[in-house]
Amino acid sequence: MPLPLLQPATGRCKAACPSGSYADPSGICVQCDASCAACTGPGASECSSCDPVGVASHLRAGACVDSCGSGYYAEDQPLVRTCQPCHASCQACTGPRASQCSACKADACAKSN
Repeated sequence: MPLPLLQPATGRCKAACPSGSYADPSGICVQCDASCAACTGPGASECSSCDPVGVASHLRAGACVDSCGSGYYAEDQPLVRTCQPCHASCQACTGPRASQCSACKADACAKSN
């Protein structure tokens, strides 16, 4: 059975930390970085989810970003927006397949024809 977690703001022990915080190794609930809706640690690259309506609403490699950037596409799922890598031949894309490239890496499209 897991130990109760201390919530410093209230001074109470609970079974789980409130939204926007995580349990540190000593069992104390600690606020996530301001960019995270949920997290596994204190850093901006330790987010496990982002505010779905905020500016930095996409989760990419543990960080909440405003856009996925080159080499990634946005995948919207219920309550979660993540950045997924494009196919290896794509510089930019709309999905995971080679047929979903919107820009190719140098010579990648020419080789696949």
